[in-house]
Amino acid sequence: MNEIEQTSLKSAILAAHNKAQGKVESVRADMIDAVDAKLNTAILVGKAQRQYKQTDSLCIFLEDVMSPEETRAYLTLNKIAQKRNALEDKRQLQLAGILDMQSQCDNQVSVKPAKTIHTIITRMGRDFKKKIEQRSPSEWTFEERETFKRDMIPFLEVLEEL
Repeated sequence: MNEIEQTSLKSAILAAHNKAQGKVESVRADMIDAVDAKLNTAILVGKAQRQYKQTDSLCIFLEDVMSPEETRAYLTLNKIAQKRNALEDKRQLQLAGILDMQSQCDNQVSVKPAKTIHTIITRMGRDFKKKIEQRSPSEWTFEERETFKRDMIPFLEVLEEL
């Protein structure tokens, strides 16, 4: 690259950078204004809640202004805003509509495989062994022994089938 091309490239980068910085500053200012407007609305909804103690009553009062979901979102936003700065809190930005609510994708849900009888019996045997080591059957009361015998009947029936 010769010196003229480098100067031209540098000028283009500078112009693009300045344009991007200006847009970022503009969007940031607009975002702050939007958050402030939402917080102001949340404060007003919070004041209205003092008159209508029940959220459902408040929702009915505001039904011609906003949906019940929006009313509840404003109430939540008002409550959270008293504790944390909205611009640093993702949940508040979601409630204000600045960030989209994320729904779980089907591909993110992990399905656990069904436990096999081997897995169940192995775990039960391990747990049973630990309990026996902690307290031997000779220390059991009569009721505990009878309960154990009764609980073992289904296992003995399966064992007989094998």
